[in-house]
Amino acid sequence: YAYIKGGENGGAFSAAAVVSMACDKIYMAPGTVIGAATMISTDPNGKPIDMKEALGDTVGEKMDSGWRNYLASLASAKNRPSSLAVAMAYKDIEVVEVNENGKKRIIDASEKKPESKVVKVWSKKGEILTLPAKDALECGMADKIFLSRLDLLEHHNFASAQVITDDSIAEARKMYDK
Repeated sequence: YAYIKGGENGGAFSAAAVVSMACDKIYMAPGTVIGAATMISTDPNGKPIDMKEALGDTVGEKMDSGWRNYLASLASAKNRPSSLAVAMAYKDIEVVEVNENGKKRIIDASEKKPESKVVKVWSKKGEILTLPAKDALECGMADKIFLSRLDLLEHHNFASAQVITDDSIAEARKMYDK
């Protein structure tokens, strides 16, 4: 299970979104987000740049294409909308929810049938997708919203479980700040 916690810097951005999508269940705290999972590189000065800028159009697109399809595969394997996972890494896709014969589907807008009614636009072309917790729940990217990790543990009858935290990232951040 992934629990996306709130507080300062709360949310699952970039690689954290991908790790979450690999989990069987995604639980989120209110006010958190999931998404913005594009691949990036850095220039010689450490400035973030996109893969096409770093590697050129052909190799950069090759890397980006593989990444997009990897995200789609992760989402699909966990019965999540693969087009939304792609939109978290690719801004040149519009993702819509359609109603086809009473069934809700979330798809790439280019796959929409003429007779399908668009119910909602989830991701606009030109924008990388990041979903707030309520939207992630509504579209099936998340499974439930819990106020705290303890609430999540209680829901699964694990309230007495020992929680072991890893402070190494926080310690590394302190060292970096020094």
